[in-house]
Amino acid sequence: MKVLFFKVQYLKNACVFILLPVAFFPFILPRMYLLMIMSSLITVGMAYGMNFLVGYTGLFSFGQGFFIGLTVYTGACLYISGFPLIPGMLLGILVNIPLTILLGRMLFRLGGSYFVLGTLALVELGYITITDLRIAKGSEGIILPIIGNDLIYYYLLLALCVGVVFLTNKLSSTKTGIALLSIREDEVAASVMGINTVKYKTIAWIISNLIMASFGCVSTVRTAYIMPQNVFSVPLSLYALIAILVGGIGTTIGPLLGAVICELFSYFVFVNIQFALLATYGIILILVKLLLPRGIWPYLRKYVMHKT
Repeated sequence: MKVLFFKVQYLKNACVFILLPVAFFPFILPRMYLLMIMSSLITVGMAYGMNFLVGYTGLFSFGQGFFIGLTVYTGACLYISGFPLIPGMLLGILVNIPLTILLGRMLFRLGGSYFVLGTLALVELGYITITDLRIAKGSEGIILPIIGNDLIYYYLLLALCVGVVFLTNKLSSTKTGIALLSIREDEVAASVMGINTVKYKTIAWIISNLIMASFGCVSTVRTAYIMPQNVFSVPLSLYALIAILVGGIGTTIGPLLGAVICELFSYFVFVNIQFALLATYGIILILVKLLLPRGIWPYLRKYVMHKT
């Protein structure tokens, strides 16, 4: 049993060490590849954010775009009003917390497919509202000042990714993580056993939205431009969901593996057959769920542990 526990912990901690060598890439790779890695790091962060909700509670949500858009537009509108951009973005992240709690309490009453539809409605509501706001400049978007350089954003994204991997690794062995997993397996049974399901689902909802909003902020500040259709977007959640489905839901390394595979695959498709990106995402998702229903990492982990 001790040997098995050591192997599992070793595999989980290996995820952090996989990311550490990436710190040296800016000194050895051309700028084009660094931009690709930064895009991959954003996808990794989004995937881990989605994993906190889907992987630990079983709740499928497409509404993270609402909270990403709320965060970045709060910072952008404050900047237009004369407030510094970075503190404005941080304030936008803080604004997310009470709103996440309020909306979560409402949406959790729906449950099942109605919860998914409710999150879709949130994104559409946010898009319509921002488009009609004069200060947000509607569909024209907002041009932001250029702050920092690619190297700063590279290490910031890398640090955030290492942080969310570490948090995911630690959560699985805590009281909160065990309660969330019990809710995922059987919410009614968890409630009967005395677990406050609404409380723990709200915690997962907050963590998921804050992580994805943080990565959305970094991405927006780096590009120095924001449009409603780019942030109040269902595909933001969809791509993150596909990544964890491919890698393995509710695992520590699965989101990282799935995000990297999806990024490499999307780059290949975008370069060669641009019109078929969404279709090919659907094909790879179908193939993975048919051949590896639990995702790639659980089967790869089983193989590695068997060999060692």
